[in-house]
Amino acid sequence: MTESTATGARMPETTSRSFFSWVGIVGPILGLAVLVVFLADTSWYFVFKTIHVLAAIIWLGGGAVITVLAWRAQRAKDTPQLLQIGKQAEWLSTRVFVPASLTVVVMGVILMHKGGWGYDHFWTLFGVIA
Repeated sequence: MTESTATGARMPETTSRSFFSWVGIVGPILGLAVLVVFLADTSWYFVFKTIHVLAAIIWLGGGAVITVLAWRAQRAKDTPQLLQIGKQAEWLSTRVFVPASLTVVVMGVILMHKGGWGYDHFWTLFGVIA
């Protein structure tokens, strides 16, 4: 059923969440809690490095998956699927990839200062240029 609003527009009736949608919400929160418990007795440098690496995995791994899916849809000449992947990539980029990339940069700068690194190492220069 639908409900009427003051303007006469109809709003869909609210439905309860499925089991899998709850797992999608609660799972990352529990994973973060477990991560915090395991990192509680370690040095701050290791914590920052762990966050840096996890954010890089999310950022680069997600981009690689979207690239492979788009490549498969393009080879199959499946335009509707390619458009759907584009819409999903746009949604993910603003909500997942941009925050992950900013986290990588911020944690990298923090690691540079806490670890006493200079900007003359290969990975530092590669990261700044990339």
